[in-house]
Amino acid sequence: MFSTNSKSPKEWKEETNLEKIDTLIGDNVSIDGNISSTGTVRLDCSVVGNVSGDGLIVGESGSITGDIECSEILIDKSSVIGNIKCKNITISGKVEGDVKCKGTLKLTNTASLTGDVEVGKLVIDNGAFFKGLCAMIDKSKDMNLNIDDMNSKAEILDVNNNEEKELPIK
Repeated sequence: MFSTNSKSPKEWKEETNLEKIDTLIGDNVSIDGNISSTGTVRLDCSVVGNVSGDGLIVGESGSITGDIECSEILIDKSSVIGNIKCKNITISGKVEGDVKCKGTLKLTNTASLTGDVEVGKLVIDNGAFFKGLCAMIDKSKDMNLNIDDMNSKAEILDVNNNEEKELPIK
């Protein structure tokens, strides 16, 4: 669950096919609206709206206020306020919102994540900040990436009565 031998964002980017950028939007642009794309998009701009597509890199000068639904995501020392659904994500910047990640969620040493997560695998580097609840995905079940269904249940054993109880996680 915790790793000290972790890869840099560059190494992760190469593994997840984020190396080839199909679209680049620079830091002198401000977008007020949704973005939908195929291929990998690098945003070094300010976006107020939802973003969906195959791959997304939010550059150091980029920020997104809105929900994101992409297969592969790299948030590189930038800011995102909104919920995220993805296959894999590496966060080196600041995220405020819930994250549903079917594969690996990695928080680098410069990451700050405030929100609940549902993940297949969680990697937190020394120095990263995480405030929220974490639910691990059961790999034997198919995952439905629906942000509205983030509430789940945890089973605990009541040692006084020797019985299991289900508690809602909020």
